[in-house]
Amino acid sequence: MKIFRSCTGGPSWCGCAALCTAPHSTDEAMKRFTQCKVVWACADSPEKRRNLVELAHLAGFYSVNMQFPAAVLPECAVNPDVLYLWPGAAAPRDNIIPVCLDGDFSTQWAALFNELAARGPFEQTACPPHGYRAASGQDSAPLLPLHNGGLEDLFSPGFILYDNDNDGLADAVDCRLLLPDDTAKAQFQAACDLAARLGMETAGIRFPLTLTADDGRSSLIGFSASDEPSVTLDQLQPRRLVTIHGTGQMLTGFTSLLCRQFPWVADHRSLYDAAQHLRAAVRMANADGQAAVLAMTQGPVQALLSADAPLEVLQPLFPHADLRRHTDFAPIFTHTFDIPWEVDDVRAVLLAALDSLTPGSRILLHGFISEDAGVRQELAAWFQAQALQRGAASVETELLCAYKPGLSWLEESFAPRAAALGGVKRVEIFFNPHLRPGMPVQRPDGSPWQQVDDLVDKPPRWLQELYPADELIAPLLGIRKEDILFDAYTGPEDITYEARAYDEKGRCLLRDAFKVNVSEQWYLPRFPEQGVCAPTTGRIVVEQDGRPLLDHVIATDSERLWAIYQQDILPALADFIVSKTSDGEAPQPPLFGRLVLDICISEPERTLPTRCDLLSMGEVLSEDLFDAGKAFISALCMEKWGCRIDAAGLILPRIHIRTGPPRMTAALYDHLAPVPRILHRGGILEPSCEDATVRVTQVSWDGERLVPHFTVSCSDSLAARLAPLASLTQQGVTALAHLLALCGGMVMHCGGACLSVTLPPAPPAVKDLTVDALDLPLDRVIGYEEWQHIARQLMRVPGLDVYPAGTTFYGRTIYAVEPACPLPGYVSTVKRLLRGPSLLIGGRHHANEVSASNALAQLIQSLAGEPQARALADEMILTLIPMENADGAALLDELRREHPGWAHHSCYTPPLGRDLYAMYFQDGQINADGQAFSGIYRRVLPDVFIDVHGVPAHDWQHQFASLRGYKGLWLPRALICGFYWYCSDSRYTDNFRLNRAWADSVSRAYFSHPELQALNGQWRERFDKYAYNGFNTDFPCAFENKMLNYWIPNPYHPRHPYLSVRFPWITSVSFTSEAADEGAAGEPLRHCALAQFCHIRAGIDFCRQAGLLYHRSIERTDDGLRAVLVRLRPLLPPANTP
Repeated sequence: MKIFRSCTGGPSWCGCAALCTAPHSTDEAMKRFTQCKVVWACADSPEKRRNLVELAHLAGFYSVNMQFPAAVLPECAVNPDVLYLWPGAAAPRDNIIPVCLDGDFSTQWAALFNELAARGPFEQTACPPHGYRAASGQDSAPLLPLHNGGLEDLFSPGFILYDNDNDGLADAVDCRLLLPDDTAKAQFQAACDLAARLGMETAGIRFPLTLTADDGRSSLIGFSASDEPSVTLDQLQPRRLVTIHGTGQMLTGFTSLLCRQFPWVADHRSLYDAAQHLRAAVRMANADGQAAVLAMTQGPVQALLSADAPLEVLQPLFPHADLRRHTDFAPIFTHTFDIPWEVDDVRAVLLAALDSLTPGSRILLHGFISEDAGVRQELAAWFQAQALQRGAASVETELLCAYKPGLSWLEESFAPRAAALGGVKRVEIFFNPHLRPGMPVQRPDGSPWQQVDDLVDKPPRWLQELYPADELIAPLLGIRKEDILFDAYTGPEDITYEARAYDEKGRCLLRDAFKVNVSEQWYLPRFPEQGVCAPTTGRIVVEQDGRPLLDHVIATDSERLWAIYQQDILPALADFIVSKTSDGEAPQPPLFGRLVLDICISEPERTLPTRCDLLSMGEVLSEDLFDAGKAFISALCMEKWGCRIDAAGLILPRIHIRTGPPRMTAALYDHLAPVPRILHRGGILEPSCEDATVRVTQVSWDGERLVPHFTVSCSDSLAARLAPLASLTQQGVTALAHLLALCGGMVMHCGGACLSVTLPPAPPAVKDLTVDALDLPLDRVIGYEEWQHIARQLMRVPGLDVYPAGTTFYGRTIYAVEPACPLPGYVSTVKRLLRGPSLLIGGRHHANEVSASNALAQLIQSLAGEPQARALADEMILTLIPMENADGAALLDELRREHPGWAHHSCYTPPLGRDLYAMYFQDGQINADGQAFSGIYRRVLPDVFIDVHGVPAHDWQHQFASLRGYKGLWLPRALICGFYWYCSDSRYTDNFRLNRAWADSVSRAYFSHPELQALNGQWRERFDKYAYNGFNTDFPCAFENKMLNYWIPNPYHPRHPYLSVRFPWITSVSFTSEAADEGAAGEPLRHCALAQFCHIRAGIDFCRQAGLLYHRSIERTDDGLRAVLVRLRPLLPPANTP
C-alpha cells in the first residue's frame, strides 16, 4: 500500500506534481542542508536507541556528506551547516527538527522522510512538462555484472545493497542491523554510523532497519564485544552475516573511521580494486605478481614483464634477471627496396627521344611528374640545354606536378598566361564531374568505366583536387577569389578541366583545356572485391614542329612504392600472420606489433598561404599506406577465419621527403611475448589460467588506520607467491603498497598461513601551486610527456582532484581531473548524483585530434582560477579525461617532430588499431586503454557525455584510396561541427528533446562569439564552393542557427559504442564536437581550442541550470516501510531554453 507518493512511479507523469512539503518546509527560502545528523538525546531505553539508529539511517539518506560520527551529543550539535534531528528539542529552529522517540515511530519516520525532502539537499527545480516520460523508469539491462565479493563491496550494489532498476545506483537495502536489548551504548552509537552510511549509498531505504533478534532469513550486521575493533565477514551464502567487533570509544572511533573512509584505500582506488589487483598478482598477471615469482627464482632468468612494470625499481632487486617488458618489440623481418627515381627515368626517355631530333626544329616538352617545382624546373632546364646542344631552334617546356595536376596547371600555366594578357576580371573553371570513358587507362577486369563513375562519391574528385585554387591564383590575376567560379563540364571533349578568363565586358581573353592522366589499379590486388583506385600518374610528351616525338607514361615514385607495398610487403605480412596459427582458429590479437615503413621519397611538399593547407603527396601516401594496410588485414582475416580482428597491430609509415631516388625499408616487429613470461631453468611461467578468489573478510584497526584482511583461495603453487609478494610490499616496491596508501598495512590469509604487512603512512597531499603558474597552452599541441608533467603539477593545485584513472596497453598513464567537492567529511557519490547532474568530458579519444587537450586545459585553468567556478563541484559532478588515448598521443609526438602539419591518422586509435569505443566495458589487457573510461563511467554515471574530437585542418586527399570509399570529410565545413547520437526508441523521446535543447544552447554560445562565427562562415564558404553538387551522403550535416549539426538516430542496442544508445536510461546526451584541428598549430589551433572551450562552458552552464525532477515515495511492505527518492532522467532543459 502506498502511503505517500510525490510523483508517479510509472514511466509517465500525471499532471505537474512537485515534491510535497511538510509543516516546516512552507517557507521557500528555508535553508537546505547537505548534512543531516542525529542528536544522541532521550536515549534511555533500548527501543529509543534503536529508533535513534533508524533516524540515523534516514539522516544519512538525506546527506550528501557526513562528518562522522552521525550521532552527536547535544553539546556538540553546534554546526550551523548541519541539520539536526533532535529528540526532545523544545521547538524547531533553522537547523533543528524536533523528534519524539515514543509512540508509533513508523508514522513519525514517514513524516520525517517527507519533511526532510524540503530541508535536505535534493531540490526539485522544475515542473515536468505534459507527457514527460522518464528514461530512468524504463526496462533496462544491468550496467554491471554482480560479483560475489566480500567486505570490499560492503557499501556497493550486490552485497547488502541492490540496484533494482539497473541505473548503477543502489536503491534497496537488503540487510538488518541486529540490536538486541542488551546492546551496549557504544554499539548503538556505532550502529548509527553504519545506518547513516548505508543510507548515504542508496536511493531507497527501509524501516525498520534494526532487528532485536535474528529472523533466520535476513542478511545481518551484528555486534560483538571485543578488545580489538574490527569488522568480519562471517558468512557469505545463503545470506550475508557481518560482525562489528569492539567496545567503548575504540569501537566508535573504529566505526567512524570505517564509515568515513571505507572502501577507499588510495586516491580514487577502492578495496575492490586492491582485491582484484591481488588476485591478478597471484596469477602473475601484473608486475607485482611477476616480481614475486622472480623473488622465488635463482640463477639466470629472462623476465618479460607487464608493460607498466617499473624496471628501474625491479632491476636492482633482481640482478640475476634480465628484465624487459613483454610489449617491447622483436624484429621479424627487414626488407629494403631501392626504387628507380622517376626523374632518372624521364631523363633516359628524353635522351632517347633527342636522338631523333632534327636540327633547326622547334621542340615542345610538356607533361607531369610528381616532384616539387624546383626539381621540375631543373629537369626542364636540363632538357632545354640538351635539345639546344643537338641543334634545336627553340625549346619550350612546361612540366607540371602529377599530384593535383589541375591545381598545378591553373597556378603555373593558365593563371600566369592570363595575367600576362591583362584586364582579367573573372575566371570560370569547368571540371569533369566523373572519371569518363576514353581515358588512356586499362581497367584490370575490362569492365566498363561507368561502374567506376557510380562509385565516385560527391563532391566530385576533380573539383576537390583544385582546392584551394581560387585563393592561390586570385592574387596572380589581381581579382577576388569570389570572381573565380567553378562549374561542371558537360561538353563532348575528352578533358578533365577547361578554364576561361574574361575581361570586364565579358569577352573571353583566354580559353584552355587540360586532361589528367590516371593509373587505374586494384586497391588491394589480392582482394579485388575491395574495388579499384585511380591515382594520378606521370606523363612526358615531346613535340617536334607540332608533331609527336615522344608520348610516354611515367609511373610516379609513389606508384612504384605502392606496387612494392602490394606485391612484396603486404604478402610477407600476411604470411607472418597466418603462421601464428596452425589449428585453423583465428589467432588472438594483436597479430603483430608494428610494421614500420621507413620511406625516403621525392614528392611535392609545400605549405600553402591559406589556413593550415598543405600540398603534400607525402602525407597522402602515409594516409593511404596506413588505410590500405588495415583494409588488407581485415580482408585477410575474413578470408582465412571469417571474422574481423580490429586490434591487429600498427601500420606505421615514416615518410622522409628527400630529393633523389626513393628508398623503402619495411621492418616488421612483434611483441617479445603475447603475455608476460618468465624463462628460467625450471621452464616458462606465464599468467596462470587457474583462477584465484580474493575477498576481504576482515578489516581491523591499528589505532589510526584501517588494515584489510584478504582471504585468498587458490592452489598451493599460486599460494607460494604470497610470501615474496608480502615481502616486496613491506619494502614499498609493489603497486599494491601504493594502492593501499591509506591503510596501515594488510593481512593475507591462505590455507593456514597468515602473512602480515605494515605500511608507512602516506605522505600528505601537497597543494602549493596556483593554476596561473602553470603553462597551459592554447596554441601549441600538448604532447603526452608534457601532459604528464602538467597533470602532476595540477595535483598540487587547490580545488582540483587529479588522479590516475588507468593504464594503457603499453603502460602509459591516463589521468582524470575533477573539481574537488568542497563539502567536508565523507562525500557520497550516490548522493551527489541524486543532488545534481553529472557531466563527463573526454578528450584525445583519437590522439591526432589535438585541440581537446588545449580546450580542457583552458577549462581546468578557469575551474581552478575562478572562485565562482569552484562552486560548481557543489552543484554537479564534472569529470575530465584530457588525454584518453595516451599511447596514440605519444606516437603523435614522434611523428610531429618531422611533419607537424600532417594529420597523422596512424595515431587515430591506440596503436594496435582497435578504437577505444570497442574497448569500453571489456576486460583483458588488449582492452586496457578503454578500462579507464569504463571505470569512470560506472562511478559518475553521466547524464551528458561530451566527446571532444576533430577532423583534418586541411583537405583530406586520397590518391590510392578505393574509389567506393572516397570519404566525404575531405574538407571541414565549419570550424566545429556537432554530432548528436541519440536513441530513437519512442520510450526515450524526452532524451531527444534534451538533445535539441542542448544544440540550441551550443548555437547561442557561438552567436555571442563573433570571431568563431566568422571562422565558421569562412569554412562554410570554402566547403560549399568546392562541394558543387551538395554534401556527401555519409555525413548529412546541416546548419542550424549557424551551427553545423549532424543527427544520428539509433535504436537501443546493449553493445552500441555510444553511451546514449547503449545506456539511454543513464546518459541522455552524447555530444561529439568535431573541430578542424588535425594538423593545426599556432593560431588555427587556438581557434579550435576556443571553439571547443566555448561549447564545453555552454554545456556546463546548461547542466547547472537544467531542471531537476524527482520521484519520491513511501510504500508499506510486509515487514515495514520502503522509501525511495530518485532523480529522474533525462534532465529538463534550462528555463531560458527555447
